[in-house]
Amino acid sequence: MKLDKRLKNIEWEVIGGETTMMPFEFWEEMLPYTLDRIERINQFCEKKGSLNFLTNLIYKDKRYTDLFNKYGDHDLFCLYTSWEPDTNRFGNNDKMYPRFKETLASINAKEKILDIILTKTVCEMEPEEIIEEFDKLGITDYSIKQLSPYGSGKEFFKHNMVSFDKMSDFLTKFHHAKNRRNATFTPLEEMYGAMSHGTAFQCNGNFKYDLSIEPNGLTHFNANQTMGDMVGGFKPIFVDDHDWPVRVLFENSGEETNKLTLKRSECVQCEYLRYCNAGWYHYKLLSEEDYRKFAGDECSGFKKVWDLAKQSGFYHDYTEINHLKSLGGTMIADASNKSLIKEKDFSDNYELFIDAIGRLGHIEMKAGSLFGKSPLERAIAYESLGCSYQIPPFNLISPDLDMVNHMISGVLPSAKADRAEVWRLVLGNLQHSDMRVVAECYNHIAKLLGLELIKIPNGLGELAVKDRRNEEIYKNLLDWHFVDFIDGLYSKESEDEGDMYLSELARMVFVEKASSNLHI
Repeated sequence: MKLDKRLKNIEWEVIGGETTMMPFEFWEEMLPYTLDRIERINQFCEKKGSLNFLTNLIYKDKRYTDLFNKYGDHDLFCLYTSWEPDTNRFGNNDKMYPRFKETLASINAKEKILDIILTKTVCEMEPEEIIEEFDKLGITDYSIKQLSPYGSGKEFFKHNMVSFDKMSDFLTKFHHAKNRRNATFTPLEEMYGAMSHGTAFQCNGNFKYDLSIEPNGLTHFNANQTMGDMVGGFKPIFVDDHDWPVRVLFENSGEETNKLTLKRSECVQCEYLRYCNAGWYHYKLLSEEDYRKFAGDECSGFKKVWDLAKQSGFYHDYTEINHLKSLGGTMIADASNKSLIKEKDFSDNYELFIDAIGRLGHIEMKAGSLFGKSPLERAIAYESLGCSYQIPPFNLISPDLDMVNHMISGVLPSAKADRAEVWRLVLGNLQHSDMRVVAECYNHIAKLLGLELIKIPNGLGELAVKDRRNEEIYKNLLDWHFVDFIDGLYSKESEDEGDMYLSELARMVFVEKASSNLHI
């Protein structure tokens, strides 16, 4: 938390196996200790993180019920259990189901969360019947998730996966259920939060860190992927390693880069991409052929459900907020007065490399992979560390256009690179959807200012939408190419809402540039 400049909040989970298989005395001591530790760590977070304690509630030791009741009113304690009608969770003929319900009803926790997986069986059920069953047992929130294609669930996934349309229909019916009363449900509640705070949606697996620590201290980077699917580091990482924070930050960059980069064709210029981050992470990793089996008229991000969330009127003016942040001082890492770290000097020594980047100098990157991480993955790590860094020359035969896109769209603000080279790559790859969007955004500004347009090949259709979804691209293009053409507090009257937006954004960039020059 102290090391990563981009990490703002932490949520905690205790998961199994089955957590209550531990000796009762362990949790009797560790539960209050854990809640206390989280309370102290929350002082460094933007919002309070809580402890989700996962249990199947089919335990024999009734002292656990007393323990959960004791801490049920704690602000940070959430009791989390799952209900799986299409598995053998409750034994033959659901023999243990009555005991499960009895135990659930007997626990008086402020936050009682029921996990529901969107399988064929569940999607064929009526949400009102599910709510009727569990509302009287004290459930306050329904965490409705997609089916994982990993781990022990691989075979189950093959036979029980359902189309995104049917998942979306179920969520829509759940939203409109007449008996839902005050109960909340994921993902809609998180969608509201994303739209009202202007932040990325998290509960679909796109966490910055999906960090998992095993009982022996082994640390890996995706809690859903265990055993043969486990995502680890260049070398095994254990929680008592002296350089654990730096190694975790660096090694996590592969997963983080995937989460920031992978998307489907329908995600390009989707108004919800900023919040949804291209849908549930594990489905981003599916082949295009496998993904299309489930897509139909809906996506894994549930665009139709985002439309529901949008109707509620949640809004965050990140244009104005980012403008005020820029006036308050730059967030870009400064290369001056920093020791120079050359990646090529550490090509054969992982430990020395980890030690060096932990000292937060200015990093001169080399071309190609280093300790299993591409230049883009390393750049993502250096941004989190708050380092400044020099991008290596691009491979002109097969350039990393994701790197180019992330530089222009604001993901890599601290990257130092030859802007002329970056721009040549944009113009030379207009068949790539992201480069096409950048070029079209350039033309939106050029047309507004009465300047020459880029010639874009016919037949591809226009992709870029002239609104806030491209704000970071517009601001960087204004800074790189147009700031000298903006006449003071530039404004232009127009009936075109997009032109009015761009005109105001140009004014903001002019003021921000003038302000940064004054700070110098």
